[in-house]
Amino acid sequence: MSVKFKQYNEERGFTGDFENVRRFLLRINETEMVEVNFLWARWEWMHSLTRYMGEGVIPKIGLWMDDDKIVALATCEISLGAGFFVTDPSYEYLKEDMLSYGMKTHHKDGTFKALISNSDREFQKIAISHGMVPCQDSEHTAVLDITDDISYQLPEGFSVHSLADGFDEYSLSNCKYRGFGNGEKMPQSDFIASHEDYTGPNLNKDIHLYIKAADGGYAAHCGSWYDEETDYAYIEPVCADPDYRKLGCAKAVVLEAIKRCGQLGAKKAFVISSQQFYYNIGFYPHSNHTWWSIELEK
Repeated sequence: MSVKFKQYNEERGFTGDFENVRRFLLRINETEMVEVNFLWARWEWMHSLTRYMGEGVIPKIGLWMDDDKIVALATCEISLGAGFFVTDPSYEYLKEDMLSYGMKTHHKDGTFKALISNSDREFQKIAISHGMVPCQDSEHTAVLDITDDISYQLPEGFSVHSLADGFDEYSLSNCKYRGFGNGEKMPQSDFIASHEDYTGPNLNKDIHLYIKAADGGYAAHCGSWYDEETDYAYIEPVCADPDYRKLGCAKAVVLEAIKRCGQLGAKKAFVISSQQFYYNIGFYPHSNHTWWSIELEK
């Protein structure tokens, strides 16, 4: 069968195309980690945040099909202007077409950038042939080996809870709002739209955790993702309310989430970050991707 191209369906959310891509991302990493930067969990997290997506992003996702099997993916994440590319190792010859498609379809205001692995010399050369140049911006993936000696301490009166235990949606959303530096207090209009953050066909509420402070406030949050078909977990998102920082809350919530993923079968955990915080709690560098950019003719 020859490989054919198709565009993603125009419907947002957890559609049939969504699940087919998720299965593709699981499959290519089944025997070895082919693409750590864009795991199935990043794909699902992205689709739980459709309220942030710019108009026209979803139908511009590109799929390459060999019969009924996805073999390559060219996608944006939240907005146009930046492209992510994932290929089945047996179909790497598609990278030329994938990059051309991304440049043509995913650009924004005459600019386009592509995230390319620092170890993928073939793709780098393709980018150069298209006039792209590497930037200072990059994404770093870190990994932690899950062992039985994961431990942490919390201040007296602080406790760890999962979404499955129950939670106050405004308090958790406000913790994330403040933790990511958006302001002092989440507006009600933003809160109403935040409900979809806690949905998703593969979101396991037992491993999405938060720290409750002695005064009842929500001090930190960690989302974690695990599929029983894999041996790895993915950490996203992580935040701590500024009022409760420097108390060990972020460390505790991340390590407890990883510990619970380990109890489900995960052997390692990945996070896309090079923050010193993650290195200090046991993560170490795994792989790096660099953004390549080009100014296109308008």
